Amino acid sequence: YLSGGYHGLGTTLESAGQVGQALHSLEKALTLRRALARDYPTVINHQSRLASVLSHVGLVLDQIGQPAAALLSQQEALAIWDTRLRHRGSDPGTQAERADTIDWIAGLQYKLGRTAEAIESYEQARGVIQKLVRDHPDVIRYRQALDIGDTGLAGLYRKVGRRREALELLDEAQKLLESLPRAWPTYHY
Repeated sequence: YLSGGYHGLGTTLESAGQVGQALHSLEKALTLRRALARDYPTVINHQSRLASVLSHVGLVLDQIGQPAAALLSQQEALAIWDTRLRHRGSDPGTQAERADTIDWIAGLQYKLGRTAEAIESYEQARGVIQKLVRDHPDVIRYRQALDIGDTGLAGLYRKVGRRREALELLDEAQKLLESLPRAWPTYHY
């Protein structure tokens, strides 16, 4: 419970713009989660929660100008999500967390000047999210993730001169965005 408290406090502090304090709290959560995952390796939830903390640490590290360290944190989280999928099969929640992590990795790769890798990562995440949208069309979170990912990927396509592909993605993203209010009336864009 203590690790969850530190994690929750860290994400709250990060939302409030207190990233230094957020990182301190998240690092405490990370230490505790690592110990739980190490001491109880068969408890899958410890692994998932460790991946979640690692992702949040990566987000905060990026905010304080440490994209290389953030990338390492996100890559460690991705390795945990990959392991969890090997043990849990095609769990949609785990697939979505994995795709989110790959999207964050793509953004960090781009920040670090690794545009080709970023495009590959965005495309990989897009494939996962497209399948989730196909298999679970009523889950708004998946459709939102696809819209956000498509917009980011389109921006990279445009920057590397792949304008036709960028326009196609933006058109798909617009159609997806327009369908959200019908599916979820409280969604505002």
